[in-house]
Amino acid sequence: MGKPKGTTKKETPTTTTKKQAKEKQAKKSEATTSSTSDEDKTALPDPESFNGAELTLTQLYDIIRNLSSQVFESKIIDFDTKLSAMKSEIDDLKMAIRKKDRCIEKLQWEKQTQDKLIQEMNIRIDQLEQQQYNCDVNIIGLPDTGCDEEEEKQKVVRFAKDTLDMNLKPTDIVQLHRLGKSSDSKPNRNLIVRFKKLTTRKDFYQRRKKTFVNTDPKKNVYINDRVTSHRSNLLYAARKLVKKKRIHSAWTQCGNVMIRKTEEGKPIEIKTHDDLAEFREAKDWMDDVIIAEYTSDLDLPDTSDEDDI
Repeated sequence: MGKPKGTTKKETPTTTTKKQAKEKQAKKSEATTSSTSDEDKTALPDPESFNGAELTLTQLYDIIRNLSSQVFESKIIDFDTKLSAMKSEIDDLKMAIRKKDRCIEKLQWEKQTQDKLIQEMNIRIDQLEQQQYNCDVNIIGLPDTGCDEEEEKQKVVRFAKDTLDMNLKPTDIVQLHRLGKSSDSKPNRNLIVRFKKLTTRKDFYQRRKKTFVNTDPKKNVYINDRVTSHRSNLLYAARKLVKKKRIHSAWTQCGNVMIRKTEEGKPIEIKTHDDLAEFREAKDWMDDVIIAEYTSDLDLPDTSDEDDI
């Protein structure tokens, strides 16, 4: 009896198993192809989705590249943040420095103004102090015997008559006194004499050249202006410049310190150490710290040929 038409051949179990395996393989291949085509090539593959044996070199490179890119971008962002903060701090510091600079400039201007004012006041005070000495002279080298004031007056009167050829009376002298203490190095202390009239003082002072009679300067008697400590210090500094041949001469005239740059130059009045600045070197400025006392070695004899006006 033959087989009826329309009937299908019955599949064996072995055939069914092979067919199912092929279908699973095809579905797996389609799924892999679809996933690869739809996946963003720049996306970071998930390492956990692969077994170590299934990672290709390309996938491993992509993982390393993306990790490096993320780390680099993070570092750049962090650097930019810190750089912005530093720029802000620098701007704040610059502003603070500008404010301090303006404050310093103001303080410097105020100091210069005050220094100028102080110098003017010191000059004025010195002038007022010097006016008190207008009728005074400082006699250097007149024998000091330790006598009283009246005997000192008689000694000055005799000196004026014998040496200066001047008729002087004891009443022409208001007062006199010796400076400092007598010592072996300086037995004849300087004698300050104050005259009653300015005209008498000028006459006495203008005859001082008659005292330059001994060849030994230590035996001569010198008549100087009586000046303030400030002017005595100026005269000392000016005479040091004379010795260094930076100026021609230095002397006092009516209590004022005068210099000549050259022998034929005009007299220049010196009021402060700044007036001597152009003739000095840097090391000479140490002279300014010397405090001149009238009884010190700065009290040198005036042997200039200049006369009072």
